[in-house]
Amino acid sequence: MATEEFDSYAAGDYGAAWDLWTAAGKRAISRANYVKLFTLCPEIAQGVRFEI
Repeated sequence: MATEEFDSYAAGDYGAAWDLWTAAGKRAISRANYVKLFTLCPEIAQGVRFEI
């Protein structure tokens, strides 16, 4: 599951990455705000595949 989450994140599919979070994580930031955050301020690791 971690690989799926990080692959989604690295591909820029932030909504799909957020969907895999725990309930506690989802309470920290809404899906819409998470997607907006990384759409407006892309992570420098975007496109870089994580190795787990």
